[in-house]
Amino acid sequence: MISLNSDPSTALKELIGETSVSSAIYVNGAVPTANLPNDFIEITQNGPTSSMASQLGTAGCTLIIMIYVRLLSNGGANYQKENTILGQFQQLFSGTIKKSGFSFSIDKRRMVYQGKSIVSGYSTKMLNIHVDF
Repeated sequence: MISLNSDPSTALKELIGETSVSSAIYVNGAVPTANLPNDFIEITQNGPTSSMASQLGTAGCTLIIMIYVRLLSNGGANYQKENTILGQFQQLFSGTIKKSGFSFSIDKRRMVYQGKSIVSGYSTKMLNIHVDF
């Protein structure tokens, strides 16, 4: 039976934290509202958890890894920094990886989005991760 308080975001944070990523990683809406670093990663659920069998025997969801990088002084995105951060943990997702009872893999149908917001002062690169548990 699937635990109703399962937390795949924290397990994914631990996996990424085991790599060479030096950026702060926040999960489950814990991003501070002030004094944000120049770059950081946020991991949160992107949609509902779905049961794939009766009696909640197997479930899945999508997590989103959001990489935030402060905009350059001219308002442009710092794509080099975004790609450097992504490259630090990209090797994790060459296949399916398991941690704490969860299986993580790239959601190949809705893989990456990137953009910028002059209002927030950050550019973003977002990566969807499929989770089975």
